[in-house]
Amino acid sequence: YNTADPVDGIDNDGDGYTDNYFGWNMASNNNDVYGPGALHGTFVAGIASAQNDNMMDGAGVGFKTKFLPIRCSTNGASIINGERGIIYAADHSCVAVNCSWGGFGPSQFSQDAVDYATFTRNCLVVAAAGNNNDEARFFPASYQHVISIAGSNQTDNKWSGSSFGSLVDLSTPGDLIYSIYVGDSSAMIYSGGTSEAAPQATAGAALVKKQFPFLSAMQIGERLRVTSDDIDTVTGNAPYFHKLGKGRMNLYRALTDSAKSVRAFDIRITDTNDDAFGLNDTLRISAVFTNYLSSLSNLNIKLTTNSSFITFIDSTFN
Repeated sequence: YNTADPVDGIDNDGDGYTDNYFGWNMASNNNDVYGPGALHGTFVAGIASAQNDNMMDGAGVGFKTKFLPIRCSTNGASIINGERGIIYAADHSCVAVNCSWGGFGPSQFSQDAVDYATFTRNCLVVAAAGNNNDEARFFPASYQHVISIAGSNQTDNKWSGSSFGSLVDLSTPGDLIYSIYVGDSSAMIYSGGTSEAAPQATAGAALVKKQFPFLSAMQIGERLRVTSDDIDTVTGNAPYFHKLGKGRMNLYRALTDSAKSVRAFDIRITDTNDDAFGLNDTLRISAVFTNYLSSLSNLNIKLTTNSSFITFIDSTFN
């Protein structure tokens, strides 16, 4: 609760939102964060932060994790001003913001919102990779600096509907997930999808921040990623090799392991001519490599391919 701004018709804390004691409704620009009926957001929030030992059922992944409600929908079926929701979360000191929503149209404003949250406000953006069972780029999960979450099942295989691809960072369980349902009476139900997978990683980010308070948003995401358990070798995942992220989240390892991480960003490919790649073209690949965690020395970068149509002129760099 935002105790600096009680519900009295005055913007007591001067943040531009009047009476945002419970959070804010970005869709309607008011302080009504409660939705009509059994909303997706309530279920997702329970996965991240349902109170432990609650005398009912279930428990959120984030042990005693605080939750800030930000509503971005009028009817529970479409997202309105999702980017502004990310910015609001970042401006109100959230460690991480969960985006169990998305679509197929990228925008610069959305990328700017992610970058603002990540680098200006030190708030990690976590997003569902999508439930399309394909490699189509889904946003905000596919923006740079977002931790994109695929769904796995009880045997560490890809959940049947989960999207996948090279832009996925991490997998978490997304099949038969138990959480809060609000209907005629409060109850718990099962559901599945990458919307249910993402809040587990978001809650994990909060736990990592508590354990390592000096880590930046990107470092928290990298720690979750590189301490995950490899599931590429699980038999059913053979068609998705290197397309389910670094692995399936392992929170114990995220909180205890000594972790190393180097990532490539701003990858650019050009033929130094017309950039219309064709037969016998020589391509130049450039990237910015960033070390996020433990100190490293003698780092080597190696380019590899499974394609018989590509020959490397230079493939190893120190």
